[in-house]
Amino acid sequence: MSANVCPVCGDGVEIFQKTGMWKSLLTAALYDISLQMNATLELLPVFGAVNLAKNDDGEWDDYITPLLDGSVIFAAMVRPARDTYEVIQITRPTLFDSVTFVYALPEPIIFNPLIRLVLPFQLSVWSAVISSVIATFLILKAILYCRKKRFYESKILKLRIVNSLKMQIALDAKHQIDPVFRVESIAILGVVVKPILDIASIESKLLAKCLSGNLSRCMISLWLLLLISLGCGYKSKLVEIIALPNYNSPPTTFKELAESDFTIGCVMYTGQIEDDFIAKNSSISNALLPRIQEQEFLSPDCYKNVFQPKTVCMGFKFVFAGIGYYHMVDVHKRLMFAQSPETWFFSYTAMGISQHYPELNAPMDQVLQSYENGGLAVKWKNFATQIYLKKGQKNAIEHSKVNKRYLGVVNIDDDSFPVLLMQVLLIGKIISFSLFVLEFINYWRNKRSVQENLISDHLISRRIAVR
Repeated sequence: MSANVCPVCGDGVEIFQKTGMWKSLLTAALYDISLQMNATLELLPVFGAVNLAKNDDGEWDDYITPLLDGSVIFAAMVRPARDTYEVIQITRPTLFDSVTFVYALPEPIIFNPLIRLVLPFQLSVWSAVISSVIATFLILKAILYCRKKRFYESKILKLRIVNSLKMQIALDAKHQIDPVFRVESIAILGVVVKPILDIASIESKLLAKCLSGNLSRCMISLWLLLLISLGCGYKSKLVEIIALPNYNSPPTTFKELAESDFTIGCVMYTGQIEDDFIAKNSSISNALLPRIQEQEFLSPDCYKNVFQPKTVCMGFKFVFAGIGYYHMVDVHKRLMFAQSPETWFFSYTAMGISQHYPELNAPMDQVLQSYENGGLAVKWKNFATQIYLKKGQKNAIEHSKVNKRYLGVVNIDDDSFPVLLMQVLLIGKIISFSLFVLEFINYWRNKRSVQENLISDHLISRRIAVR
């Protein structure tokens, strides 16, 4: 009694004789029927795809074709359809499946710890913050300039009433008035920037007197309220970024996959998944169709390519739970891939029987139902998973010297936070030293200017006294 089975099901009887466990429900059912018929079971692995209907040349797939002439009695996997029922017998469903895609497990993003200081906000937010700082500085500068101009205009008007002999009083008055409004731009910028660093914005009485107007107070109040919300958001996100590792986020839905620039490999594409995508005819399926690259489901290319940057592999779930385990398991028998939570094109397969043997349909249905009702189907499925994981482990050990990924995830202590503290401390010292140098230069420049003003005032006083 011959039967077409899947490519990895040919050794099912041998494994049963060694372990007493079946790797496949279908192989067990075929073996049971052969015992009832007192026949010798011959398993014929088929490496072709399971199609829903005839291909473009009007031919059936490799599972159904031998059933038509009776050269093979059973086909372990066929997809029931209207045309299929007309040429062969079909049993109860044996496998429910759908199309999914898999991708490599996300890996932490390695970057300079200092960059984490700017990660809490996006570039647009940082641009808005910088623009707000500049705008607030210019507004405060304009307010102070208008107050200063209005004050001098009123003072000059008063001085015109006084005769010219009071010139010295005017000069003295000017020197007494100037310090109130002689606030440098760096001081006004400090009023805007210091609250960002949790430093008091107005530290001197002179600066407080200059910015004591209603407009200045209103502007500073609005700026401080804005900084409260920005500061809370920044600090909370910074704690999250420092405490939690940052991972690349691969697409997890077909919509995200269509919007991404990922390379898409696909197994069992022609005659199966391709037809389903064409029949769906949606914006997402139409966007994915030109990008899908067909690959052989027995070849390791599609499965191993998921470890390349921005690459996924698409196919039926049972393929990744079988052949996929062989190529995507590490040396500890842990899965190295993740499966998309969204699946498309729900379908099921059944066992096909040649129409030359109609008496075998009912016994096969009865055997399959007894396995499912007795829980053997789940038990054998778990046993098969362990076999695939063990084979995948052996493959990982062989390839671990070439590809370190097969060694599995290694727990590495994250020392980015201490490095971040050291970098911030070093930069702080550099900035402090630079500011000290600038203040020292500014001190000598102001000292020289004061000396020149004193000499100039002294000479003017002497000229007035001589007159």
